[in-house]
Amino acid sequence: MDVNLFGPYKASKTLAPLIIESRGRITTTGSISGILSNQMLSPYSMSKHAVEAYTNTLAVKMEQFGVAVSVIEPENYNPNILDSLKKRHRENGLSVDDSRYRDATNARSSDRSNFKELDEVSAVVYNFLKNTQNGAAW
Repeated sequence: MDVNLFGPYKASKTLAPLIIESRGRITTTGSISGILSNQMLSPYSMSKHAVEAYTNTLAVKMEQFGVAVSVIEPENYNPNILDSLKKRHRENGLSVDDSRYRDATNARSSDRSNFKELDEVSAVVYNFLKNTQNGAAW
């Protein structure tokens, strides 16, 4: 929550006067997991669902100032999120073998090499922030 939700919230709140003055744009990074949850990614899904709600309300607030707001909702890419989760568990002395969710965790492959790299997501963010027409996002 600190990174995925409160980071964008604090940044947009702090920078709001400058963004409004310049009729700028704000984008947040959501996730397909903010819409469709997975049993093994509950905290991540919760944070991304909250980003969805925050961005929707922010868009309504900022519309009156001509500020375009969007949320980018990537699907499955190759960020190695499961490997990162397993590493954090090991660092905290936890083991998948001792988990009641062992079978579900082991059933999910952490090999994400068949998914696209994140460059495509970066391009979507860049295009939103760069391209506007009459103050609205393309």
